Formats: sequence, structure tokens, C-alpha cells
Amino acid sequence: MQIQSKDAVLGFSFGYQFCDPGISNRELMNALVKQPQFFRMPLILQQELADCLDNKSPQFYILDREQGKIHVIRSQEINCQYVGTDTVARKGVEIAAECGFETLWVLASPWIHRPFCIWTTRFFAKQWGIKVKSIPTGWIKHDPQSTQWWTRNPLYVLLYAVGWYAAGPLALFWRRGK
Repeated sequence: MQIQSKDAVLGFSFGYQFCDPGISNRELMNALVKQPQFFRMPLILQQELADCLDNKSPQFYILDREQGKIHVIRSQEINCQYVGTDTVARKGVEIAAECGFETLWVLASPWIHRPFCIWTTRFFAKQWGIKVKSIPTGWIKHDPQSTQWWTRNPLYVLLYAVGWYAAGPLALFWRRGK
């Protein structure tokens, strides 16, 4: 695994709770923190992951001093609606292109979600010539308190994915034309 100075992390959240990032997102960020080769890269994070880093955490201080910038994809920027995987991928790739990053390392929950995040990011990154790779995380717990039913249990993710994989790619191609 070769990491270059033009690499960045694109982090996709997995569920959330009202006023709390939730167990899954905390575990994703902990998996990232344990891998300094990735954690020291510039970060492009979905809001729920960025919420796991507050001003008091030593990790935030290290990032702020060494990296300078954390890019956050916020729901407020998208009409205060939950930001879906395709929007995070598109906005993340746009930020990467603006910043001159050549490779995006995807941080996502491994059970079904990560392959979809990689596929979607590659879909948008292709036009910019940006490479997409995966960050190994190990198993990430599902959050039984999540507001999104499909992120509460591995079986629910499977049921959700079957429906999404059947219709999702068509939706991406349809949105692209707008």
C-alpha cells in the first residue's frame, strides 16, 4: 500500500442519531485514528464523521496543526436534508479535484456499504482521473439506535442493499443528466 502526498481520505458516515454521530461513526473514526498513515492525510468527511472530532480531542489538535484543513460535507449545504452516498461521493470528488488530490482513500462501513461507496466514488472520480482505494477498518458495529433502520443491523443492510442495488445504479445515471 503506497501512500502519496496527493492522497486524501473520503469518509462516508453509516447511520446517525439525533444530536449524536452514533456508534458506527465513532468506530469508523477510531479505525481511522489507529492508522496514522491515513489519519494524517487531508480529510473529506461526511458531517456525522466530523462530529466525532471535537475541538477538545487530541486528534483534532494534531490534524489542525499538521494538516491545516478538514473538509466537511454538511447536510446544511444540501437543503438541510440527509446527505446520501451519491452526494457525498460527488461532493468529495469535487473537493478532491479543487485541491489537486490524485487518490481518494474511502473510509466506510465494510458490510455492503464500502463496496457501494467505492463504486459510486469511482463513478464520479473517473472524469477527473482521480484514483479510488479502500481503507481497511475491520468490522464496524451497527447502531441499534440509528435513525436509519437499515443501519441498525447487518441483516437490515442486506435487505436495503438488495432493493438499492436493483434500482440505485439507474438513479445515479438519471441524476447525472440533470
